[in-house]
Amino acid sequence: MTNSRSHPKKKKLKRIPGSTFERSLRVIGFGIKTGLTAMARTRTVLQQAEALASMMGEMKGSLMKAGQLLGMLGEHFFPPEVNAVLRTLNAQSDPVEWDVIEKSLTRRLGKDRMAGLDIDEEPWAAASLGQVHRAVVRATGQQICLKIQYPGVARAIESDLRNLRAILRLAGALPLKIDDRLIFSEVRSMLMREVDYAQEKAFTREFAALVAGDARFVVPEVIEEFSTPTVLATSWQDSLEIEHPRVKALSRERRTALARNFLELFFAEFFTWNLVQTDPHFGNYRVRINSGPATVPDQLVLLDFGAARRFPPEFVRNYARMVRAALDGDEAGLVAAGNSIGILPAGASPGMTRAFLDLCVAVVEPFQSGGVYDWGASDLPKRCTALGLKLVVEEKLPSPPKELLFLDRKLGGVFVFLSHLGARMDARPLLEKAVAACLESPAARKDPVS
Repeated sequence: MTNSRSHPKKKKLKRIPGSTFERSLRVIGFGIKTGLTAMARTRTVLQQAEALASMMGEMKGSLMKAGQLLGMLGEHFFPPEVNAVLRTLNAQSDPVEWDVIEKSLTRRLGKDRMAGLDIDEEPWAAASLGQVHRAVVRATGQQICLKIQYPGVARAIESDLRNLRAILRLAGALPLKIDDRLIFSEVRSMLMREVDYAQEKAFTREFAALVAGDARFVVPEVIEEFSTPTVLATSWQDSLEIEHPRVKALSRERRTALARNFLELFFAEFFTWNLVQTDPHFGNYRVRINSGPATVPDQLVLLDFGAARRFPPEFVRNYARMVRAALDGDEAGLVAAGNSIGILPAGASPGMTRAFLDLCVAVVEPFQSGGVYDWGASDLPKRCTALGLKLVVEEKLPSPPKELLFLDRKLGGVFVFLSHLGARMDARPLLEKAVAACLESPAARKDPVS
């Protein structure tokens, strides 16, 4: 089967601490050890962060997911070495043993629906909040996916975040000068979205309707019969992970075509639909290689819409104005757009303004080349991170608007995706077209930048 996993099997967890009391007890125990160690000054901040990441991985649930989200957003808040450790959580999600999952699934689906399925006990994918199993509907032979939320995940979110916030401060991993209320509020919001399978079902159907008729993209069908508030059933889609050898073996022309389609999809999500799947994890995008006529494109299979987020139209239009100014080298326009969005505060110092302008120019570099840009050979993410840190740490830029946190997360993922495919293309026309359509809309003409 083309969906077979190429990575080695991971160890399986026999259980997940499920009750709020037990999870709090585990975190408090870790905190006591951390506090004693910190007082003895025998560990560095990096060692504290590594120990915390290990504990998060064992706990799974909202604690681990919060760590992942903080790692994605943390360049605005955390020391670089702490952020690097938190990012490792994306790659260390061990699955839970089948007997644990089976008991939970039987309670949710009931014995009759369980009897109607032939479920592969080996998980196809595992994450922090749940895992995915492949199944066959016995009555029809249809192959489906079951996304199964781990027991107790939703009810533990509040206590997990409260404990995590306290532990990060105790471990010295969160600088005391940072007001972390905004970031933890947004992490909570994201967690609540990702455990809301009813909302994810709705977003899955909405994205399917948005790309309907476009042969470049595939969105699975929701299977209502086997879905519940904590189980999401969708049609199985034969496809390959982005890192699969067969995808890597595609010609550069075909890989660049996939990259172009991915970029166009992102521009449509943000500038046209104002609805973005903000989780750029590779596991959410797979490839179906065309083995037929050359006129049929290789397809991108779009998965997991738990992190989909709507952006306010006014924010999108002001952001489009900022992009337009960056493409034109219009510094006055950049400052005005930055003020309107709330990225650059009014009355910013010359140093802060200069750092902001430098970052904006860097972000649009792939679209300023005047020709083919080689994503695979670029070190732009590293340079943008350095410029962002300078803006936040040296120039003391205030916390950015929450919309920008999600957008930055997606933008970074887009660049990594294109880089991984080794894309080489002139993408400026794609961005020009998307920005122009956004700014030429009737609504955009009614709300000029103040």
